Order: sequence, then C-alpha cells, then structure tokens
Amino acid sequence: MAELRDNPPWVDEVVTHNLRELTYRAPQGAEVVYERQPEAPRYRPGAPEHVHAPELGCGAYGCVFRTTKPGIVLKITSDPTEAVFVQTLKDRGLAHLLGITHYYGSSLLEGRRQGRALYALWREEADDVGKLAAREPSQETPKVTAKGSTRSTAPPRAWAALPLDPPRLETSEAAMRFADRLIVYRWYASSVRHVVDNAKDQVRTRARAAELVAWAAPRIDLDAAMTAFKLDARDKPTLLDEHRGPERMALALRGCRVLAEAMASESPAGAIVGESFLEMQEKKMLLADVHPGNVGRVLRPERYGRWRVWAITDPGHLVLI
Repeated sequence: MAELRDNPPWVDEVVTHNLRELTYRAPQGAEVVYERQPEAPRYRPGAPEHVHAPELGCGAYGCVFRTTKPGIVLKITSDPTEAVFVQTLKDRGLAHLLGITHYYGSSLLEGRRQGRALYALWREEADDVGKLAAREPSQETPKVTAKGSTRSTAPPRAWAALPLDPPRLETSEAAMRFADRLIVYRWYASSVRHVVDNAKDQVRTRARAAELVAWAAPRIDLDAAMTAFKLDARDKPTLLDEHRGPERMALALRGCRVLAEAMASESPAGAIVGESFLEMQEKKMLLADVHPGNVGRVLRPERYGRWRVWAITDPGHLVLI
C-alpha cells in the first residue's frame, strides 16, 4: 500500500462539502476515510466543519482515497470521460470484464474544478499502479492480509491447469513486451480517435470503416503493425499515412485488434487486458489512451487464484466506433 500523502487543498474542500453525499452514496459501506479538523478555518461562514482525506495517489484530474471497505477505493475526478466510460460499460453489458478494475458506483458531486464537473467513482483497489515498465516482477505469490497489505509466500503450483501456460506468472521480458504492446495499441487507437473526432459525419465514417474490415485485414498483421509504429517513431511514412478517413480508421482498428490478440495470447502478463480490448471492440468501443502508466495489479481469483495480474486502472479516452 502506498504511503498516504497530503492531497491538494481543492480536494479537501470537495470532500468537506460533499461528505454527506459521499457517505450516502457509498456502495457496500465504502465510506471515504477522513480526519476531522475542527481547528482549521472554515472555507466560508456557515460551511461544514473542515475534513482532510489522506490520499493514496493523485493525477492531473483528481485523487484516489482509501475507504472503510477493504478492496474498494474512492476516486474524485474532474475528468468526465471516466464517468461516461463506467456507464457505457454497464449499458453494453461489459461490467464483467476482467482486464479493467471493477466499478461499484458513481455520483455527481457539488462544485467544479477548472470549469469541469466533479465525479465520485468507487472502484476496485489496485497495487503497483504505473509500475508495469518500471519494476522487476516478483515470481512469488503476494498474499493479501486483512488490512490489504501483501506479503510473499511460496510460489503456487505451475500453470498446467490454467488457460495460459508459462510455469510462472510472468517474467521481466513478458512484462516489458506487454508494456510495448500497450504503447503500440495506444498509437493505433489514437489514430482511430483522430479520424472520428475530425470526421464531418461521424456516423457515416464509422459505418464505412466497419464495411472496410475485410479490406483492412490482410494489410495489417502483427509484424506489419509493429513495423508501422517503428517507422512513425522515426518520422517515416507508414501504411496509415497512405489513407484518410474511413480507410485509415479501418486500418487503425485492424492494428488495435492484432495488438489486442497478441496481448491476450503471448503471456499471462497482458492476457486479461488483451481479452477485454477484444470484447470492447466487438461492442464498438475503444480506449484510446491506455498506457503502462495506468495499469496496476488486481486479484482475479476465479482465473488466477492468488496471483495478482495487470488490469486497467484508468480507462482514459473512450471512443465509440
């Protein structure tokens, strides 16, 4: 568990003014953990008593807090895309996806941050967020204690009875390959987003791109997908640069698919994320800003027992395709 830190003052103000809502809406009794600070001056006459909620981490749009329910954290954010994503997952029957941290509830809060509305999201807790490409993965099994901390125990049985079959959860090489696949996936997904955002008629563009799936399939396999990304990194023209509009979108969608298939099949490190990407694409959804910095480790006992595996903790930009 990360060391608790002092969060930005605006977050404390949001928690203070929305404490009743955060308590009333808390799913499964997951109330935000806070400290009363009666000696602190009130933000304005008649305002509620000041409270401070120690954070687990903060980003550009908000902070994550511990709750009174083990395994559930509260995220307060001014990014509307994540709230939209949570509702879209539910509407399209994808709340079960293993490769995304599970969400348990959401609420619109009072107040605004830099002109944006504020949201409370209760989601599954994750460890090692942002450390996919920055650590040597442990080959031991983390055991979760009652307080949520971890301690290593002896390695479990081999993977023989599980769907994927390396003898260990992952190796450094497998984790780094997964991180590389995520970076390339993001490049293709961003290309899709760019076409959709700049289309004069998004409905027609999406429909035409869907018609071009068969045309795009033989033009991009995994090797071609990786080559195009490397060429772009060297400022050289790629296959995508030869096309515009629906054709470019179809090729980029094909790139997303082959990268997701690679993640799903290469090792347990990226398996459930790749599978989730594929399911979302079948439901006409795409995440255009997932990178190694917004995945973390979660428990998926129904599939991996006590192994902690990588899952998406911040979905970034949702694109409807």
